[in-house]
Amino acid sequence: MLILMKLLPLLTVPLVCLAVLGAAGSAFGASAQPVVTDPLVTVGATAQPRAIIAGPNGEFYTANFGVPSVTAFAGDGGAIPGDSFSVPDASFSSVVRNSAGFLYAADVANGNIDVFVPGIGVGVHSVGAGHYPVAMAIAPSNTIYSVNQGSSSTVTRIAADGTGTPLYASLAPGANPKGIVTDAAGNIYTANSGDNSVSKIDTTGATLVVTYSIAGLGLGAAPDAIAIDSHGILYVANFGGDSVTAIDPSITTGSAIVATFPLGAGAKPSGLVVDSHDNVFVADSGTASISEIAAGSINTADVVHTYTAAGAKPWALTVSSDNRLLVADTTLGTVSALDLSTVVTTTTLGSLTVGTPFTGSLAATGLGAVVFTSTNAPSWLTVTRDGQLSGTPPTAGTFSFAVTARTPNGVSAAQTVTYTVAAAATTGTPTPTPTPTATTSGTTIGSGGGTGGAGSASGNGGTSTGSNSSRTLASTGADASRAVAFGGGALALLAAGGAVMALRRRRHSV
Repeated sequence: MLILMKLLPLLTVPLVCLAVLGAAGSAFGASAQPVVTDPLVTVGATAQPRAIIAGPNGEFYTANFGVPSVTAFAGDGGAIPGDSFSVPDASFSSVVRNSAGFLYAADVANGNIDVFVPGIGVGVHSVGAGHYPVAMAIAPSNTIYSVNQGSSSTVTRIAADGTGTPLYASLAPGANPKGIVTDAAGNIYTANSGDNSVSKIDTTGATLVVTYSIAGLGLGAAPDAIAIDSHGILYVANFGGDSVTAIDPSITTGSAIVATFPLGAGAKPSGLVVDSHDNVFVADSGTASISEIAAGSINTADVVHTYTAAGAKPWALTVSSDNRLLVADTTLGTVSALDLSTVVTTTTLGSLTVGTPFTGSLAATGLGAVVFTSTNAPSWLTVTRDGQLSGTPPTAGTFSFAVTARTPNGVSAAQTVTYTVAAAATTGTPTPTPTPTATTSGTTIGSGGGTGGAGSASGNGGTSTGSNSSRTLASTGADASRAVAFGGGALALLAAGGAVMALRRRRHSV
């Protein structure tokens, strides 16, 4: 639990969430992927870079085992010839840079530590016959240390003024150290692959303070590399045990091993580095992948990138000043870059319409799952942890709100998101439909004159014809029978009138 107490100030979530923080996935938020440049640069097909370090201005350096050189590159991958150097017959396995810009490179083939001063040239510190400097570390005081494989398992020291002490300290016989790191106080820690241990040497160099045994992993654990975080927690890459062990040197009673992180069968971790947020990145040379142990995790390491190139073997890594993880591949002779920054890539929601339901999502790049939050999103808009958006805008206009994205490794980024809401479309008043007028069908034609008339009629809706000198009547539809009846009545009246006139004539003649 002591490791958790040390890490609590870094965390912004409750302790019960630590296990979740260590796992990248949808349980935390929206899945995000790092921006990868592979390769950023090709050192050389036969270069076999075994170590890589970063400079203060984005530049980086590779120590090449296959060719006798240390190569300098700018952040964009361009070579910097003036900061590169070579030594005949050398095989470099490690390199460090002091605050003055001097480069120190461990030459395994010749048993030397070569010092390169830009603009001046190369000097040599001899470690001694039979000693093979395989790894180096630099203390805050600019003091350089190397661990030397060979029969004696020793540590070499080069002071800031250039004074060298080839046999500064000795480890247990057969320790076979392969990794070294220093803490803020100047103490030295070595990863010993020969006896599965980590040794602590105090600042005097004469005292072997304590040895931590990598217990529980068997004799094949073979710790190869070691790194330290800002709280003094050590992380050890076990090449033979496919795991990383965390050690808390402040624990003086009982075991100081506080956590073990399995990496999967065949991982073969060969290098590791701690970033500014105390996240640990591991080069899994056996599975061609990069694993991350997020700050605060107690038992989980997550694969954040897998290389697909045939024969890929990521061997060493460093974090650049512009927050990129630089990975040296010792088989392909390349350096790739994984951007550790979190970036919200959504900048606009596009065009919305008043009263129309909206759904959308936020996107970001980064390592692991991303949690989105917003403190000033409009009241109508719901923003979920995984970046899903929904709601119905009530007002037209152009608006914006701020979004923050945070990954499990503590890296966050802010972005302003804009959107435009258009007014809802309006419709005109419809024209009333006129009421239809009833019509009739059929035809009546009448004609007549004098004392008589003639006509004919046929059924309901049929036709009726007749003649009348004074008028013509047209009718259609069911009213045709009425017209026929009207015509018949008129004829009857005419006939009656004729009879009356005839009667009067007879009376008059009598």
